[in-house]
Amino acid sequence: MFVTTFYSYKGGVGRTSALVNVAYRLARKGKRVFILDFDLEAPGVDSYGLTGSSELGEGLVEYIARFMRTGQVPALREFVVDCSYEGTSGKLFVMPAGRKDESYKSALSGLDWKLLYRQKQGYLLIENLKSAIQEEFKPEYLLVDSRTGLTDISGICTLQLPQLVVLLFSLNQQNIGGIAPILKAIKGNKLGKHISTLLVASPVPDIPQWIEARSARFEHARKTMDAAVDLVVPYDPFLAFKESIVDGRDSAEPQSHLGKVYDALTDKIISSNPTDVLNILRDAAQMKEEGHYELAELRYRQAVDVRPESAEGWVEFGKFEKLQRKFREAGELFEKAHSLSPEDPEVLSQLATTFARIDKAKSATYYTEFLAREMDAQRIVRTSISVRDSGLAELSLEGFLRATQLDQQSEAAHFQFGETAMRLGRYREAAYAYQKALELDPNALSNIFNLAMALTKSGNKLGLKYFARAVEIWEKSDLSEMDPEEAANYCEAISCAYLALGRLDVASTMLERALDFSRRVKRGRIFSSSQYRWLLPERFAADISARLEKLRQRTPQVRRLEDQASET
Repeated sequence: MFVTTFYSYKGGVGRTSALVNVAYRLARKGKRVFILDFDLEAPGVDSYGLTGSSELGEGLVEYIARFMRTGQVPALREFVVDCSYEGTSGKLFVMPAGRKDESYKSALSGLDWKLLYRQKQGYLLIENLKSAIQEEFKPEYLLVDSRTGLTDISGICTLQLPQLVVLLFSLNQQNIGGIAPILKAIKGNKLGKHISTLLVASPVPDIPQWIEARSARFEHARKTMDAAVDLVVPYDPFLAFKESIVDGRDSAEPQSHLGKVYDALTDKIISSNPTDVLNILRDAAQMKEEGHYELAELRYRQAVDVRPESAEGWVEFGKFEKLQRKFREAGELFEKAHSLSPEDPEVLSQLATTFARIDKAKSATYYTEFLAREMDAQRIVRTSISVRDSGLAELSLEGFLRATQLDQQSEAAHFQFGETAMRLGRYREAAYAYQKALELDPNALSNIFNLAMALTKSGNKLGLKYFARAVEIWEKSDLSEMDPEEAANYCEAISCAYLALGRLDVASTMLERALDFSRRVKRGRIFSSSQYRWLLPERFAADISARLEKLRQRTPQVRRLEDQASET
């Protein structure tokens, strides 16, 4: 559990807003988050509608009051509200300050922190509270909203509880002068703890950085605190009217600048937590990119050891093993992730595409479940392509059809349906799908050519019309910017068009160019327009060579027949 306190010397700097927005973002990333409202005199966490109710339950003040009255540490759960959002994979729990009624005020006025700590009960109470939160709710992040100013509570929140303190302040003298000694006290604390800090200037008016007054205040803050500002939160006038989660679940607008800043603050807090699985996975990914596969594997194993309850760690480890073509090992890791997050479409997608290589019956089961849960047409198309190319073409048609239903404007979904139908010999269905793709992009050469092929193979003479159109566009195309794999495919495909139009010499030249490009491909595969599947370069080259030989034998015969017809 990584404890982060949000502290400000003065109010009005958006401390609680920053905390709640960070909490929401952490939960959206799949984290278990616990908010502890320690701003007992002016609590504000409840103003953000997290509980979904205007009636507040008992909270921290009542919890401490009961302890002082009975001498027994109360059961924690009755003081905590589950505020988890639908649509987020994480959890969000809140322990409010309290009811804020007359009994709350009476209990608050009776709290004597100096007496509690003098008798050593206060320190133990807070430690017991922290342990109870960890044991009962198992949060990855405990976020503490601290009272402002120099108080006993602020000392608890900035010294005893946290591993990280987010210090928010405006750029006026009172705020900077108040934060500086707090920062110094945190860094040189008598407990001997290493407590990290983040300095957040907030709110800062949106004026150009080159204006002298702005730069002067930042420089003054740096000199006074002997540290540079880590993040700047912009002034947003709309937040003066209503407490809100910026770019949250109800927002249909493009992401705001303030929302991006809260995202950045969330990422900085995650980066400060050495045990966060995201940091371990980030390290592992970097090692993989650098080619240090053995070290990367150790980090992935560490990720699942440190956070075995995190599906994300198992998923990323599975992707790594899949990349190494260890499909059985990857399948086991994805199944572990599935046991932790059974409704996650990403996990189901990985299971379907992995078992397509080793157990097609299992793959079909996971793929069907994936289609029932996934609402993103693009992800369905990507998964269906992988399932199809692993040998389940018939089954993948369901995915492409589902994608077209979810997004009728998805050219990729229509196109891939057509490609799969061609592979299965279902030419009329393919022609219909390619026609839909062509309506969405009328000038795409791939749509025009494939529609021509589908029509021709289904016996429709309109295919010649589309072949002629494909040739017209092709003759204005530039091959220089294509990779050898793409150029080989295009030359091979357009040879079919020239052949259908009776231009055998040009068809032969196109096949020769396709063969030349295929020999430049060192790794990977090339798509064959005659077989509607991906082939290894040597297989592609062999197929082209055989077709080229037949075409060369055919050309003189055709010429003789043409000459005889001309003489007649």
